[in-house]
Amino acid sequence: MIIGVDASRAVKTQRTGTEGYAYFLINALIPLAQQAGHCLRLYFNEPPPDDLFPTGPHVESVVIPFPRLWTHLRLARELHKRPPDVFFTPAHVIPLTYRQPTVATVHDLGYHHFPQAHTRSQLWYLEWSTRHNGRSSRMVIADSLATQQDLIRFYHIDPDKIRVVYPGVDPDLQPVTETEEITAVLQKYGVTPPYLLYLSTLQPRKNLIRLIRAYVQSNVPHQLVIAGKKGWLAEPILDEIFHLELAVA
Repeated sequence: MIIGVDASRAVKTQRTGTEGYAYFLINALIPLAQQAGHCLRLYFNEPPPDDLFPTGPHVESVVIPFPRLWTHLRLARELHKRPPDVFFTPAHVIPLTYRQPTVATVHDLGYHHFPQAHTRSQLWYLEWSTRHNGRSSRMVIADSLATQQDLIRFYHIDPDKIRVVYPGVDPDLQPVTETEEITAVLQKYGVTPPYLLYLSTLQPRKNLIRLIRAYVQSNVPHQLVIAGKKGWLAEPILDEIFHLELAVA
């Protein structure tokens, strides 16, 4: 069996949660595919680093750069030309014109519950892409039972084609024991123990403003350390930090 996978989101060097999901899942699928006698055909919109994924006769990389609308034009053309037995998109959307067997992962429908955390264009895209993935795919993978229930509630997706598969844990996420390394990082960012660490993209839907206000009111002895790259609508979060005269590194 040839399993096609949209690997375009796994190439990012600073990966978000869904991009990390794609990267680690593909890494895990490669040895499983080899054991089962399947071939993985990985589609990229740019040349990936040489060491991104393990190589072998059961892994085929298809690099097909395209300036705009890569998924619905260039990837779709490749899939029509050489269709795999099944196509899987772990962190993106199924090409509009592709009608062969597909599987898609839907990570969450938080935009239905917190629409104010998104711009109008983002809401439109999330609404359309999630509905399209849910209705077009042969099977849907949901990150959680809540996501499964939301797919049924908002888009009336057949429950029989939804599978709840919980994400795993990155084995590299282990406590650091090297004292010198810990000290160097704390000094670099001006952190003094004890401290509370929040690590994620800075977005309104993460409820960071409430976290910051609660921290200020709590009078706990800990520092609050917020780490992560700026996401959409991050400015109100940064404004709140400056307004409360908290430090930014």
